[in-house]
Amino acid sequence: MKLFPILSFTSCAAVAFVVASLFVSAPARAEFKDQEYLAQVAKVRANPAMASEWATLRALYIQTSFYDPYGGAQAIWYGLQRIGQQMVANPTSTELQKSYDEMQTRHYAHYRSHLQAIDLGEKNNVPHINLKEQYDSFKNVMSAIMTTGDGKTPETAYHVIDPAEEQMVMKIKRLQPIGQDFRQKDGHFWDVQVYGDPRDKDKKEEVFFNVDDILRSGAGKRSGN
Repeated sequence: MKLFPILSFTSCAAVAFVVASLFVSAPARAEFKDQEYLAQVAKVRANPAMASEWATLRALYIQTSFYDPYGGAQAIWYGLQRIGQQMVANPTSTELQKSYDEMQTRHYAHYRSHLQAIDLGEKNNVPHINLKEQYDSFKNVMSAIMTTGDGKTPETAYHVIDPAEEQMVMKIKRLQPIGQDFRQKDGHFWDVQVYGDPRDKDKKEEVFFNVDDILRSGAGKRSGN
């Protein structure tokens, strides 16, 4: 199955999402957990089948200096794409291979890093890209997201760490969004993707995404925490 990058959403709900982030209280100051996260990356690479380890990886990722709660998806894609194109032009360059690996490792918890590697490997037959590892890792990241809930209610919302993850979940579930809403209650925040029911054109369904981690991490980084 061909997989393609999905651009970040732009809508009234997105504007509300960004505005709301300005009023989220910054978390207490904490040190970045870059080294702990990198050690966890090595752990999931050694044993990718352990589902619980991927959840731990994502929990650590949002506590690193690598994590961008807002523009991360596009930055990851285009950053890896730029290095990848150089690798295609210079296939024997170990320096470029190292640069690509280092950037992907920093964002191993983000599905976009694996999707870009798949795109690069399939389109250009880059020997350095292990397509099986990338496909397995992509599936594991998405599984870690989709086992956080069922998206049917705020209480059982999918927990996401990047707005782009919402579109990927919708794509995997083969649901076509026709609208979007942003809601908050008791200090929690949700993006709500609205889609039509193909069996009833007048019926609308909703998928809830908990975005607490995005907003709180963003507030912390803006305040210097």
